[in-house]
Amino acid sequence: MRLRAAVLDLDDALLDFKRMKRLASDAAGRAMVRAGAELPWPAHDVGEVLFGEYLGDLDGDRVFESFLKRHHQQKLRLDQHAVDRITAAAVNAYLEAKQLHTRPHPTVTRTLLELARRGWRMGVVTRSPRFKAYQRLDLAGLTDFFDFVRTSEDEPLQEHQFRDALDVLQTKPQETLAVGAWGVEVVQAAKNLGMPVAWAAYGKPGVEAPAGVDHPLRRFQDLLRVEAFHGG
Repeated sequence: MRLRAAVLDLDDALLDFKRMKRLASDAAGRAMVRAGAELPWPAHDVGEVLFGEYLGDLDGDRVFESFLKRHHQQKLRLDQHAVDRITAAAVNAYLEAKQLHTRPHPTVTRTLLELARRGWRMGVVTRSPRFKAYQRLDLAGLTDFFDFVRTSEDEPLQEHQFRDALDVLQTKPQETLAVGAWGVEVVQAAKNLGMPVAWAAYGKPGVEAPAGVDHPLRRFQDLLRVEAFHGG
């Protein structure tokens, strides 16, 4: 059946999310040291360690403060004034770098333009908090391509959330492509509804595609090849 719509994940599929997080973590780490943090690594290595801890809670709001309290070497010098001063410097540096480096993966914008020209309807389904998802789309210049954003705040990212997306798009599962860098459980949720799945291999370098994926994508523009495969 010909494809007419897509439900797309945000981070690692549309956006080069981990690159942004790494660069922003580097900026935050350097800012911590400049603000007086006494950490067991050179300033240029702090961001790498911070990013490694961020991977466990990519959308967490207390990462910098908890990182500082765990790793500051002179605990007696870390009163609330010091915590707030150092954390504020880290957050400001992080946000500045985030503004600068939140970008789509290569070929995303021009491919979305072409799919929109061909009449595709598109929406975003993501684990990210809703407002952060809209912020990232706005920074990347992608908001206007999508009819809706559904997030983990609406309901869990599994079968019923894909079903809700189909209702909004008013398309059949077989003509709606699910596109993401998801794990096997989310891939299977889309497959259970009869949706074909394209997997963003470019967003997960070195990771094997989960079982059930129909179309591994080396680049985002490979979606045009997928459309042709389905009779576009």
